[in-house]
Amino acid sequence: MLNKNIKPTMNNLNGNEIAVNTAELKEQNSRREFLRSACGICGLAIAAPSLLLLPGCASTMPVFKGATLDAQKLKVPASAFASNNMMIVRNGQLDWDILLVKNSDNYKALQLKCTHRDQPLSATSTLLHCNEHGSEFDLEGKVTHGPARNNLRTYPALLENDTIIITVT
Repeated sequence: MLNKNIKPTMNNLNGNEIAVNTAELKEQNSRREFLRSACGICGLAIAAPSLLLLPGCASTMPVFKGATLDAQKLKVPASAFASNNMMIVRNGQLDWDILLVKNSDNYKALQLKCTHRDQPLSATSTLLHCNEHGSEFDLEGKVTHGPARNNLRTYPALLENDTIIITVT
């Protein structure tokens, strides 16, 4: 059993023994724990909604990975456009993805590489955006917002026998 007459002590910086009020220490620890948890919850509550507003690194555009490359011709089945008028075409032999855009029966192929500093572009339904420095391009590949000055590289794309052929030379 503890003797209630003995007060807990500790040494201060000078090495002198001082009495410690344990109730006061418990209250300080409770305050610290409360502030830690409250600040963490408030920080999360403030940060979480803003994360939803940030553009992601990945595009929500459909990605077609089955395109075959033969003699600098990338082949994409026209049926891949069943529900969309745009898609990202990816082939492991190419350094950059290609955005394939369908307008009526015409197709346009754009290299998804920013002309400012060779960074990948994110595609939306209305524009192409470089997350590195903020350059933007329209769906024709033309610069709409710098610092990029040059338009995107485009490739000829033709429909032949239910296959879209993109010439990537």
